[in-house]
Amino acid sequence: HHPRSPPRSRAGVPFMYRLPARRRATVEIQKIRGRLNKMEKPKSLRLAIQETLLEFKAAPDRLRMTVLSGQIIPKRNTLSYEARYTLNIFVQEFHRDPAYLFLIVNKWLQENQPDILCPGTDASSRAFVFEAEPIESDVWDVMIELKLTETVIAGLDENGLVSYKTKSEPPRPVF
Repeated sequence: HHPRSPPRSRAGVPFMYRLPARRRATVEIQKIRGRLNKMEKPKSLRLAIQETLLEFKAAPDRLRMTVLSGQIIPKRNTLSYEARYTLNIFVQEFHRDPAYLFLIVNKWLQENQPDILCPGTDASSRAFVFEAEPIESDVWDVMIELKLTETVIAGLDENGLVSYKTKSEPPRPVF
């Protein structure tokens, strides 16, 4: 590609961001401080499950996660945004009662998405939904669906480089 053209992502999309109108400039994001690996919460939940259930560390292909219905809600006049998405977790050949898996997810939610654990009886207050299929008498395939959010705080530093971090969750409210 042309030496003056902007850097491109793996998908071939230029890393560009249009700044607010008051600055009337386009900044090429050539160096980004922080890691653009994966969203933090799916990675964190996978780790929590694998550390508690060692069989998924030994056979990670039995624990699949997919992000669906993702939305980016930009913060006005800033590079920061909120990501809202559904995380589908599919556990194959789970050799325990699915309730054990639900306890692990519930514990993780207490630390990482406490806002969806508030008490209530309407459908919008449910922390997560699941489906479970018995494969044998003590073996299950389990699908869990979580509605998650992550806030990314980003900005330009004094050198014009983009820096960002995922905002940590507030502590769980006490009832």
